[in-house]
Amino acid sequence: NLLGDGALLAINYERLFVVKSNVMLSAKVGYGYYQEICFVFCKDLVEYRTIPLHLTANIGTGSHFLEVGLGGNITVGYSNHNIYPIIGYRLQPLRTGGGKFKGICTLAN
Repeated sequence: NLLGDGALLAINYERLFVVKSNVMLSAKVGYGYYQEICFVFCKDLVEYRTIPLHLTANIGTGSHFLEVGLGGNITVGYSNHNIYPIIGYRLQPLRTGGGKFKGICTLAN
């Protein structure tokens, strides 16, 4: 992921579980990198390592799904973590080995 999951760059593993023909559960865990962004006169920009997590339900037909669930992000070495709702659209190919597209909106503080 680029600019997602609470990181500038993240590598994720996602597993899909088919519950019914029109319902899937998705579980994801990853490892990410983030650096504070500063525009004027910055010193000692802080870098973070993150562990993004999410659990969502995907409801739809064919290859089009509404994705809703919860996500979270653990900051390695700090006591910071957050949990946020996820709602989005997922285009999931019907065949294995293909790519996918997700448009996600998260509400994080």
